[in-house]
Amino acid sequence: DSYVGKYHHELLGDIDVDIENNALAVSFGNLHVVSTPYTQKETIRVELIPGQGKVVSFKPDDQNKINILTFDNNEYKKVKEY
Repeated sequence: DSYVGKYHHELLGDIDVDIENNALAVSFGNLHVVSTPYTQKETIRVELIPGQGKVVSFKPDDQNKINILTFDNNEYKKVKEY
């Protein structure tokens, strides 16, 4: 639940993270996918474009609250919790 919310990048827009079928689901514009686990802590794998898997990482702050999402080498800041 701590990962769920809306993350914003000033130039690239919003990424929404929610829970779907007991997994994190990611929406980026019109693209939507249910993630799979990845090998490192605080990461998931998404395939927004078929055959092109990418890693999404989450960055906890000093209080272990998730406020930053990194996708495709761009940081998105959490602006809303669901």
